[in-house]
Amino acid sequence: MLALANQVYGLGMAGILRRLAVYPIEAVWPKTLPTLALNRTLINQDNKREKVNGWTLSRYRMFVWCGIIFTIYYWIPNQFFVGLRLFNWMTWIAPNNFNLATITGSYGGMGFNPISSWDPNASGIDAMTAPFFAQLQQYVMRVISGII
Repeated sequence: MLALANQVYGLGMAGILRRLAVYPIEAVWPKTLPTLALNRTLINQDNKREKVNGWTLSRYRMFVWCGIIFTIYYWIPNQFFVGLRLFNWMTWIAPNNFNLATITGSYGGMGFNPISSWDPNASGIDAMTAPFFAQLQQYVMRVISGII
């Protein structure tokens, strides 16, 4: 019952604030735009072969290629190389160094890894919906908070 009340409250507030939250183009959320572009691409299958900047790739074929590339880049490492997130290569340098194990160890330490590879520092944001400057800002802040 509480979930239904929250939904009705949200719809009511959206109706009241329609002039401020719905109609201005600045109010479009970044995660909405890729979904709209994907739906338009999959619904309008106009296979035009006109050259644009030397390319003759249709939108649908571009979607298929991007889907394959993102599957290789995100899904395969996240499924098969999960152990790389907990790989403590820096503690192998000096296994008896307590301070190094406290900072870089992932089981008993903070897990700070200066070279990020498929860990949440590098791939914590969806590349299709967040602009590059937002990803860069979050990455820099994670590194700074790790240093602090």
